[in-house]
Amino acid sequence: MTANPARTLSLPSAPGDNAGKANLRDYQYHGTSTTCTPGSYSGGGIEINPDDAKIVWNDLLKRWEVTFDITGFSGFFVSSSSNEVLPLTLLFFDATVKDDKALFEWTTTNEIDVAYFELQRSTDGSNYSIASKITAKGAGIANVQYNSTDKLGEEKNYYYRLKIVDRDGSAKYSDIIKINCTGQKSALSVFPNPAHGSVVIATPAVSMPSELRLIEMTGRVVKVFTIGKNSVQKTTINLLNFKPGTYKMIWTNGIRSSVQTFIIE
Repeated sequence: MTANPARTLSLPSAPGDNAGKANLRDYQYHGTSTTCTPGSYSGGGIEINPDDAKIVWNDLLKRWEVTFDITGFSGFFVSSSSNEVLPLTLLFFDATVKDDKALFEWTTTNEIDVAYFELQRSTDGSNYSIASKITAKGAGIANVQYNSTDKLGEEKNYYYRLKIVDRDGSAKYSDIIKINCTGQKSALSVFPNPAHGSVVIATPAVSMPSELRLIEMTGRVVKVFTIGKNSVQKTTINLLNFKPGTYKMIWTNGIRSSVQTFIIE
């Protein structure tokens, strides 16, 4: 195991390295990925801080072994914890596709010394280039809105993320938005993921009414929402009455359907 180059803390090395054990984190990425690399999954990612008592050295096999509880199947990676703090709160980040262009919108609050944003694009979910650069403007301002447009080409898939750059040069990244080969964004978007307090569900415009169903992993439907026809709908759901855990959000119009798995913290 080696530390992620973007991290500054060390992973455990020799047996008895308790300081290194305290730095170890597991990263769980939800959804699907064609490259199986960190940050390329269609869903969001979470950082898991395992119990240090369950990080043990196997002297027979000469390796560290980690045990922690999870729900569902995901992509898992090991790295060290980050000592960086995101210099803002990213309230919303989503895309709308029209013809051959993708319009990206995001909203921030609590910006502290943010220098600029980079909207980054990838065709493989791993290697990113800069699509646009936007100067930050929200120091001391609540709910600042940004937008940027990118022209889509002939590639099969596109992946987008925000790089948030602080004035000291440090940077953090948003969750990833995937746009499929037809130039149409996945039918259903859940943000943020994991969610706490509330979640925004974005659905496409269709010529007939559609429905959202919030479902527990046991299969029990806990909430149903009806959406009118011919409108792109962003529905904010209050999560305060739902217990923490993994849920599925299903969108359907009777012909098409889309499913996203997300976590309520």
